[in-house]
Amino acid sequence: MTVEDSAKTQDELLAELQQLRRRLAELQAPHGDNRPRVALPEEAELLRTIIANVPIIVFAVDRNGMITLSEGKGLEHLGRKPGELVGQAVLDVYRDVPEMEEELFQALSGEPGLVHLEISGLSLEAWHTPLRNQEGEVVGVAGMAVDVTQRERAEEKLEAGRRLMEQMLHSHERDRRLIAYEIHDGLVQDVTAAQMQLETLLRSQLPPGLARDQVQLAAGLVRKSVSQARELISGLRPPVLDEFGVVSAIEYLIESRQGEGPSVKFTPRVQFDRLESLLEATIYRIVQEAVTNIKRHSQSDRSEIRLTQVGDRIQIEIEDWGIGFDPAGVTEDRFGLQGIRERARLLRGRAVINSAPGKGTRIFVDLPVAPALEEVASANSWSTG
Repeated sequence: MTVEDSAKTQDELLAELQQLRRRLAELQAPHGDNRPRVALPEEAELLRTIIANVPIIVFAVDRNGMITLSEGKGLEHLGRKPGELVGQAVLDVYRDVPEMEEELFQALSGEPGLVHLEISGLSLEAWHTPLRNQEGEVVGVAGMAVDVTQRERAEEKLEAGRRLMEQMLHSHERDRRLIAYEIHDGLVQDVTAAQMQLETLLRSQLPPGLARDQVQLAAGLVRKSVSQARELISGLRPPVLDEFGVVSAIEYLIESRQGEGPSVKFTPRVQFDRLESLLEATIYRIVQEAVTNIKRHSQSDRSEIRLTQVGDRIQIEIEDWGIGFDPAGVTEDRFGLQGIRERARLLRGRAVINSAPGKGTRIFVDLPVAPALEEVASANSWSTG
């Protein structure tokens, strides 16, 4: 089956399948006069056209499990021809499909259903319903099946890519943490020691003049270097995030940027104490990016951040009342907003960004509390062990 067939199966064929289901039900259901409805010629022709050209399988089985109808272009995927299986026992034809007997029993007991089957290396979604006579007794089963193999393979590839990106994101956060620790334990410690030595020297009996001025200049440069290094550490991975969690980290982020741009009100309504490391980092990065955008672009005098836990979901709302923008006009080089969406998507969440010129901006992110991958926890313990 081609990619075009797969796309059609998922989208355009749904309406046709629903129509075919209704037609089959109408043909078998008793009406007011207890007589089965007879299809009009044009309806019968429509059914034949759909069955012959759409990659589906239409089937019927009698009370004894014998196949009475086997039609549809989808049979080609199983290496069968229309009508070829009529007169054969369904349990003999599909003896290698263990679910077939259970589904046949369920259908013959009067229960309709939808089942996923693996037949000859293909994945099929089969819908079935009992057939009844005029007295309402079940006399067989009818239904249809659709080949969803290509769709499932495409979904598996997408899932594999998502898992890879999530692991890369986890590794990225781990590397940020390690670099931050290296800077703190190495560069900052040494430069701080040099600062203390210079300040001690300034308090001693230095002769006035050029020498003292040079020491004061050096001390000022060292103090500036320490401050910049600590800002760099905070940008890479604030220690408070690992020590106290994401709520404290957001509070620290807001406090450290007071006086830069609009005021920020932060309202946490959560029950958790700590979350999985990657989830905490994702929440923090989303808020960090949003706050940076507000300060750079919004021209708003205030903004709000709300972090709310609703059952097993975490919701982040970031809002400002600034100049706003047209989301459709955002260029591809604006990685901030796209980064928010991608971070949410990788953790099986979603991000919605609403804005309009002169109307401010609202970002809403919804994430599951549970780790997106079981192996994330083991990877995290390995990286921090």
